[in-house]
Amino acid sequence: MSNRPLPETTLDASLVCGAKTKMGEVCDNEGMKNGRCWLHGGLSTGPKTPEGLARCGNWKHGLYSKQMREHKQFIKEICRDAMDAVRRIN
Repeated sequence: MSNRPLPETTLDASLVCGAKTKMGEVCDNEGMKNGRCWLHGGLSTGPKTPEGLARCGNWKHGLYSKQMREHKQFIKEICRDAMDAVRRIN
């Protein structure tokens, strides 16, 4: 943390980051356009241009992919069939 004092005027205060640091203190680095410093810039809003959206795509992977949904459905059907078979035996 720097030793410089925090600005006192509201205009100067808007130029200070103000984010909470890991030590629990207020960050007094100079803010950018979005109000945060280079270190506490905030979350990305993702691609906005058509080129960026095309590059990124709108694909899914992992638990929510089409292949995984089909696999889960298949497992549910197998379990359902197995439970029906057990009920018929008893």
